[in-house]
Amino acid sequence: MFINFRQSFLAVTFGVMGLVACSGTSTAANSITTIGDKTKIVAGNKTFEVDKGFVFEVNQGSRKKVEQFYDPDFVKNSYAKQNNTVYRLVPGYGKLKVQRSFNEGFESGSNVRDLIGPEHNWTSMTIQGKASPDVQSYVKLRHDVLKGKDFEDNRLDPSNTKKHAGSKSLRAITKAASSGLSVNKASIDSELVYFTKGDDFWFSGWFYIEKGKPTSIIDLESTYMVQAPGIRVMLDDDLRPSVELKFAHKPTFNMASGKDYSMPTGKWVFVRLHIYLMDSDAGRVRLWMDDQKLIDQAGRTLTLFDAVYNSLQVGITAAPAAIETIMYVDDVRLSDVGL
Repeated sequence: MFINFRQSFLAVTFGVMGLVACSGTSTAANSITTIGDKTKIVAGNKTFEVDKGFVFEVNQGSRKKVEQFYDPDFVKNSYAKQNNTVYRLVPGYGKLKVQRSFNEGFESGSNVRDLIGPEHNWTSMTIQGKASPDVQSYVKLRHDVLKGKDFEDNRLDPSNTKKHAGSKSLRAITKAASSGLSVNKASIDSELVYFTKGDDFWFSGWFYIEKGKPTSIIDLESTYMVQAPGIRVMLDDDLRPSVELKFAHKPTFNMASGKDYSMPTGKWVFVRLHIYLMDSDAGRVRLWMDDQKLIDQAGRTLTLFDAVYNSLQVGITAAPAAIETIMYVDDVRLSDVGL
């Protein structure tokens, strides 16, 4: 089984509320700047530095340690390079080649368990709902489902109900919860991806929104950092797309002037995304839907100068808790050289 591998990727200190992560601070950061091997964040009248895994508050030349943001030895201990190939080091599984490209049509299984494992493109899934509202409960649910138990409310399944090509697609369902839940999730994940500064991240896939309002559909993250910051494709209440750097003050890449596009429901939509990863304004985001270029904007696309984006989530990566959302995904492609 592949369960220990999946669980090992969740060794993140969720009990610490990161001042510089994607949420959990009452002061919005005004800027993010790389200075040598440190990242400087200005938040109102406060200044912070991220340095070798720790957050420091800087005041009149002195630094006060605030919290640990990530394990500074994570990358060194988790990856190895051999003959220009990068491998993920996983206890119990040895060396696994990282993913920089793949094609996925969701044809190979009758349930989501058949899509997940070292011989497939996916290593895990995220199912957060009323029955599994927090990290501890959805990790347990994932473990149980991968052992053979059925889902409790939100779910992921290969489906022949709707498909763009072939005989199947992946169906994601998040159920409405009347109270006690802030967000719904049902995504399939790979924590074998590996993208760093200077890389080109290319993604394409077909999406079909049957009902509801997913608020994000593609997430590229660093799971070893508090709250897994990264960059993601967002949809607003009217299903208008944007791309957000989920870090500090959440810089957002919006549609170009004169564009007014909402992702339609009840039909297949082709989504293509290109992100040039940089820790400065030299980064770039381009997003197409149905072959219309909606976003083409420069800006910071990497959280920290040495960050590894090691997780890709696809599906209903977030949705409102109060309504049911159903979405299908098909013919996903990942590349580092263009699509």
